[in-house]
Amino acid sequence: MQQRNDLEIENGFTLQGNATPDSNCSAQPVQAEGCIGRRVSGGANLPNPKLGWWDGKPLQSTTVYYRNQLIGLPVLYIKENRNDIDRASYWQEVGKNVGIAQPIKLASARVAEAAGFSLGYKDPKTGRWYQAADDQIAKSYVLIDGYGRSAGHNLELEKAMSDPDYEPFDIPVLVDDGQDPDLLRAQFISINQDVKKTNRCDLLRYADKTKRDPNTIFYDGLLKENFVSKAAQNYAYGRELRTKDIKDISSGKTISVDTELTGAMQQSLEVYKKVLFGSGSAKILKGVPLAAWTRDKLRTTIDKAGMLEKISVKFKNMTAMQLAQLQEARGVKGDKTQTTEIVLRRIFDEILGE
Repeated sequence: MQQRNDLEIENGFTLQGNATPDSNCSAQPVQAEGCIGRRVSGGANLPNPKLGWWDGKPLQSTTVYYRNQLIGLPVLYIKENRNDIDRASYWQEVGKNVGIAQPIKLASARVAEAAGFSLGYKDPKTGRWYQAADDQIAKSYVLIDGYGRSAGHNLELEKAMSDPDYEPFDIPVLVDDGQDPDLLRAQFISINQDVKKTNRCDLLRYADKTKRDPNTIFYDGLLKENFVSKAAQNYAYGRELRTKDIKDISSGKTISVDTELTGAMQQSLEVYKKVLFGSGSAKILKGVPLAAWTRDKLRTTIDKAGMLEKISVKFKNMTAMQLAQLQEARGVKGDKTQTTEIVLRRIFDEILGE
């Protein structure tokens, strides 16, 4: 059995500094590569002779490693890949029956951060995501390929940690020492197309973190406020984005934006935020109907400043009855002429006096 004197693992987590949960509560540890389910105090022997501590040396791209011998290696996970735990049992059975010859792939967590990924760990028992702190990212690797295989192997390692006679299957590990964030992002998206396709929100979020386009930054800020994606697109870009627009934004290209329209859209949004506050109005404020209605009103008028002023005055002086109508608006099921959006648009027109 191997011994390690400078590492402590508790309940499958390596204590590597602070990790901040989404809820901003107290610091939490991040899971160690392959060590699950049993407390192993600093300096203790691993409970199974088939497992070995990582030796603390940086991994080399020219070497093939094996996961059973990398206990304690600091590895972070990409939040945007959400299907690993669901496939764990399947891959454990595959490994036990025929083994797993396909390597998993690691890369620099710092490069992955520069590529726009959210790094941390999702607890498989609670489903809670823990965001990695900067000091963790600086000294960690990130899993790029092999989320399902790693999750299956984690189950195998948990069994090996509880039974010293158990012989777990192993998985080869390769490391990519590339330093190009754009290339790493492209590789990750390509690798995961058959498992968890990268959606438009993901691509725009990556662009916000890496390209720093002001419209995309504004869009991402609205997403963080729980706006519907298409609503946020309207306020940020003055329209719902096409696939080509999103590809261009994610690759750093500039797309055409009517700045007069988006400026008026965003000023109208500030008015809406003042009058449509509270949980009862959240769906109205953050939904597509109001954003699309505002876009159409401003886009089809020659005097955008005049229309913006009219919208501002009318919504600021909206009656309690009109607000109640908005909050209670519902479409008629099965009637395409009376959808919720059509009903809301009609009320918006009434507020505007049209």
